[in-house]
Amino acid sequence: MYKEKSLYFSILIGFLLFGFIAGWDILDFRNIYWLIDCPIICDAQQHLLGWLFFRETDLLQFPLLKNISFGLYTGSSLIYTDSLPIFAVFFKFFNSILDFQFQYFGLWILLSFVLQAIIADKILKLYIDDEKFRLISIIFFCISPIFLNKLFFSHLALASHWIILLGIYLYLSKDFKFTQWVLLITLSSLVHGYYIGFISIIFIMAIYKEYLLKRHIKIAVKPILLFFSYLFVLLYSLGYFMIGGGFTNHGFGKFKMNLNALFDPKAEVTLSASRIFPELNTPSINLGYGDYEGFNFLGSGIIFLLAIIIPVLFINFGELKKKLKEPKYKAIMIFFILITLYSISNNIFIGNLQLFSYDLPNFTKIITKTFRSSGRFFWINYYLIYILIFVIIFRYLKNYRYPLVIGFLFIQFYDMQPTFNQVKTVFYKDKNKYSEIYKRNAELKSPEWESFSKKYKKIIYVVPTRFPKDYFPLAFFAAKNKMETNFGYFSRVNKKSVRKQNLKLLDQIKSNKFDKNSVYVFFNDEAWEHVSKNNPSLIKIIDGYRVYTP
Repeated sequence: MYKEKSLYFSILIGFLLFGFIAGWDILDFRNIYWLIDCPIICDAQQHLLGWLFFRETDLLQFPLLKNISFGLYTGSSLIYTDSLPIFAVFFKFFNSILDFQFQYFGLWILLSFVLQAIIADKILKLYIDDEKFRLISIIFFCISPIFLNKLFFSHLALASHWIILLGIYLYLSKDFKFTQWVLLITLSSLVHGYYIGFISIIFIMAIYKEYLLKRHIKIAVKPILLFFSYLFVLLYSLGYFMIGGGFTNHGFGKFKMNLNALFDPKAEVTLSASRIFPELNTPSINLGYGDYEGFNFLGSGIIFLLAIIIPVLFINFGELKKKLKEPKYKAIMIFFILITLYSISNNIFIGNLQLFSYDLPNFTKIITKTFRSSGRFFWINYYLIYILIFVIIFRYLKNYRYPLVIGFLFIQFYDMQPTFNQVKTVFYKDKNKYSEIYKRNAELKSPEWESFSKKYKKIIYVVPTRFPKDYFPLAFFAAKNKMETNFGYFSRVNKKSVRKQNLKLLDQIKSNKFDKNSVYVFFNDEAWEHVSKNNPSLIKIIDGYRVYTP
């Protein structure tokens, strides 16, 4: 009963904070308006489109997440629209009874809040036997600025921070169970590619801990070989490799963590996470820097608590030093340093000042090109800092533990009121304006489009780019009418293939070789000029789009 009570309160905390920050409207499965109306960036449109096309694919297909109707040679896998494959696969079984506007992203956000609370409580329970203290502490996890920042950016799959917490929980647990790690990496692969990286690191840390305990190389080699062999087969079966080498990309050293990140409440384009702490200097995105991906502000309450426990750590250094010699904590310290080094990349900045940079050996490129947004990896350390703070306060500041966590929770809640409001703007849409939102973002007004959907099977965009201009209404229309597209917005593409296919498309247009089953929409001036001269009777301007109908 005691265990159930703790679980129920954790669930309640997750529910209440979800309702307060995101709001209940997004749980309406037919409410796509918060997804298509983007105050900041429109990644949510990408997530929705990936699902809308994928739901029409075969139930049994290989790879499992193949989605070639959306993007054709540009896209090809649900993985690269961040459409939460784990839910997409599940709900596809019910496609025949689901409304076209069905969305599951609001439900996932609710689950993320609830699981953030539940798993944070399970971690703290390993060290803290005071249920009330834990329940107050887990609120900090549910309002952590890095969690809310991903919601603010509509990076809905990336906001699944409870997966990191679950990895930490498995690591800190007494027994190493290989099957649990296999299940966790499978889950991660069905949520977002970066969680594969996060969980792989925590798994290797767990293996290193086992090696330190038993001092036998077989303890490390066998599970690592099995784990990564299984992972390769899993990723191949899901469709991670459908774009060939396109899953790697440049950007390591750009999308990094700044050395001031823990205390910088706003990395230029991120949400503003504090009124108390001033915004620190950050290299500008306009100059090609991406320090916003290294946003790791701890939160004002956590920073104050950290300042309080630092003297406590020094006072009790002798006792803590003995603890750090234990394999579990020795491994954490080593990996904390390694994760930090990767997070700040080989291009070290503090504020606008570049301290130094260095070259990495070529063999590291398979990692740095796959996980180029290195600043995200500090999320593992970030939550380890949270755990450390609450454990130290509970164990060494017994007479002040409640005033401290309650007082600084109130301070952080007050400090983050504008932050909560920023996040709410992403999710809350006035129901009286749903029709206006749809018309502004998704509607193609001319009745001619409906006739196109009956005559043509594809919409060909001339020529697609990684983020095509004005693409969403066209793609949304195509999904609604079960048409294929050669365009879309994807997190990764095979650039060589795209260039090759785009050149092929332009050559076909120059040679007047058009697919009779496709309607062409032109964004290339030279190609449009060509068809205008050669086939003037087949061109139209419809809703501002330059259209060619063979």
